[in-house]
Amino acid sequence: MAAVKTLPTDVSKVGAEGTVKLFGRWETQDVECKDISLTDYIQIRHAVYLPHTAGRYAKKQFRKAQMPIVERLVDSLMMKGRNNGKKLMAVRIVAHAFEIIHLLTDQNPIQVLVDAIVNTGPREDSTRIGSQGTVRRQAVDVSPLRRVNQAVALLTIGTRESAFRNVKSVAECLADELINAAKGSSNSYAIKGVRIKARKGAVKAQAKHEPSVFRDQLYKHLEPVQSGDFEGYTKELVAAGGTLEYLKYADALFEILIVGGLLQPGGSFVDDGAPKSPFSIANVPEPIQVDEVKKYVEVFNKLIRRYKYLQRPLEESSLPSLMQYMHRWPPEQKDKVAVATGLMISQGLASAGCLQTLTKDSIVKDGAALNIVTSVFRVILAEQTMEHLSSLLKKGGIKDLLLFFPLSKRTADALLTHFKDANLSQIADWYTKKQTSALKTQLIAQLKQMCENEEPPETIIAAIREHQAALPEAELVQVIWQGLMASVDWSARADQIEGLALREVTKYAPIIEPFCNTGKSQVALINVVQVYCYDDTRIIKAFPQILKVLYNKDCVSDQAIIYWFQKGAKPQGKQHFLKASEPLVKFLQSQEDESDDDEE
Repeated sequence: MAAVKTLPTDVSKVGAEGTVKLFGRWETQDVECKDISLTDYIQIRHAVYLPHTAGRYAKKQFRKAQMPIVERLVDSLMMKGRNNGKKLMAVRIVAHAFEIIHLLTDQNPIQVLVDAIVNTGPREDSTRIGSQGTVRRQAVDVSPLRRVNQAVALLTIGTRESAFRNVKSVAECLADELINAAKGSSNSYAIKGVRIKARKGAVKAQAKHEPSVFRDQLYKHLEPVQSGDFEGYTKELVAAGGTLEYLKYADALFEILIVGGLLQPGGSFVDDGAPKSPFSIANVPEPIQVDEVKKYVEVFNKLIRRYKYLQRPLEESSLPSLMQYMHRWPPEQKDKVAVATGLMISQGLASAGCLQTLTKDSIVKDGAALNIVTSVFRVILAEQTMEHLSSLLKKGGIKDLLLFFPLSKRTADALLTHFKDANLSQIADWYTKKQTSALKTQLIAQLKQMCENEEPPETIIAAIREHQAALPEAELVQVIWQGLMASVDWSARADQIEGLALREVTKYAPIIEPFCNTGKSQVALINVVQVYCYDDTRIIKAFPQILKVLYNKDCVSDQAIIYWFQKGAKPQGKQHFLKASEPLVKFLQSQEDESDDDEE
């Protein structure tokens, strides 16, 4: 192109003119920067023939502010990928664009470029202040150099995007972008900014929320169905999901289907004159029958199987929200919702975690929460076993049933009495077992800690006696053995393990002996030693010696050993342990026979 043939051939003519013109045509002397803050960062006084100075502007920080502004535009055009390093091509594009600008505006193209940079450089931005969970956005002023950097980048980005799949050339698109930016026109990419297309989900989330309109539209589907036609209600609810936004109005949907209408804060119905829903749990006839409520819950089951995404808002939002208002409802409505909730939890439509809302002080204080969970538990146990209910409570994060009791009755005895009086003795028995298991775990950890701290046997025995009344004697002996053995370091060599086991049993025998006063507790001790040796095969051969140490330390009697040998042994490794302890048993039997002969 003729535009890039800019080097002067007549030196005397250049000397006569006294100026160096860009591309041999455009002077920089008359160019002005209208923004005083950018004067030092838009280099227009460095006159060159071509925008290629080969300067080392990246060697030092902020030195690129001294680069001629046209050269910065050329360098920014060398983006991306296949255009990297093609400076001669970028120079030709800029030269051609400047010719077009001059033809269209009759102005110095360098002046147009400077005006475009001044208009498009952002003056304010936002930055992140803080770290991790305390991050916030803070408005900040943009430095002059960054304003120039961003302006040049936006101008070239807009040029590339407008030239993509366009009949116009890159030079024509660059000329249009610079002209529009210099005039401050919204047609400039650098001025109007990037238009971010919102996702469909975000658009829906920002849409107007009108639950009353949703309710009226849902009623139109339910009203034609005859009362008691549960298949018809199911069919209409499933069909309505194709047109109504169930996910957006999930809370409103379940309020309508459970209590019969929309609720306002506080638990009362929205006072807009709307009738009650043709189908809801509140429509269950009285007196309440579980089999009748099942028909309504089956509609929920089929609806959620069709629209699986409704299950999460039901158990995480709708049911907990309704639970917090139940203590203000009439007893009949309260019982209907409690029975329906129990059936939903039993059938897996919701988790027991929705009951955690009932642990609030405002609901617990007058016993309302206790009555509700009692009704829920009664329904679940009529359908499932106590083990299943225990699993549901564990998955729902309910760790202690006492949280549903008023503060004045928050004791284990009150819990046992309440559920026994309510004919739910299986809950009372389960709670007793749970408390016993927790006590065992606590005592084992305490004994392990005391043994590791090498506390005297008298102190350890006193600590055990504090829990003696809460545990049966056979279970207490097992817990003592497990706690004492948990403190032993079994990392010794294989040939030293048996000797270590005998030394530790001898050491801890005085602690075990005071709690082995009956034959039952002594047999239980032998059994726990048998199972312990069976589980840890490293000391399985030491079982007869351990049994002998316990006998010598008066922890077990000869009658207890003989009874264990004859019919009291556990099935774990039974034949091995019986054979290993047979010599000891024969010795004890012979001793017993000799004593009988002496008495005669």
